[in-house]
Amino acid sequence: MDEDLRREIREQALLSRADLGQAIGDYAAAESKLQLSVARQYPEFILSPGYYWDHGIAKFPFDVGFTLPFNGNKGEIAEARAGRELAGRRMLALQADIYGEIVAAERAERIARASTDAAERQLEAALRQKQTAELGVRVGSADLQDQLDAEIIAMRAELELVQMRAQLQNSRNNLEDALHAPLSGPELALAKSMSSIAFGAGS
Repeated sequence: MDEDLRREIREQALLSRADLGQAIGDYAAAESKLQLSVARQYPEFILSPGYYWDHGIAKFPFDVGFTLPFNGNKGEIAEARAGRELAGRRMLALQADIYGEIVAAERAERIARASTDAAERQLEAALRQKQTAELGVRVGSADLQDQLDAEIIAMRAELELVQMRAQLQNSRNNLEDALHAPLSGPELALAKSMSSIAFGAGS
């Protein structure tokens, strides 16, 4: 999978998380409460949103603020503003946790893939050694013990490759769970198709 597609899937995974959706909803509710608190005292005042989206990522600038022209309703407004900031921090913390899970799963998948590639090369070398030993026995340059040793090495390499492939599949499953998206197979083609349709509808 190329990096652009992986980045797109990562962003979609973020947006598809129900727990993050709930956190964003909590933030929106806190935002509305603050707006109402300000509006009750200062009907002409407009409060800008405290978070924005950047390529599917929720960002919360904590320096967003405002200056109250008078002293009225300070307590309620201060409480609502603190609630908004707390909700924003929770939203960002959850988002960071989700990305942490994705990054860890991606790292584990890369390691498992590299280990599988190494095991495949090791098996290829063991099979070549086995063929050389078999040929040596036939031409008399090696004995049966050499052939047996080569066969044992090749068998161990095969078992190692089976284990590495199992670990790779497990890591890929974990990554798919973290991304909430398939990495291969017909599901990936369907995901690409749906993404293209959504992009076309939005353009």
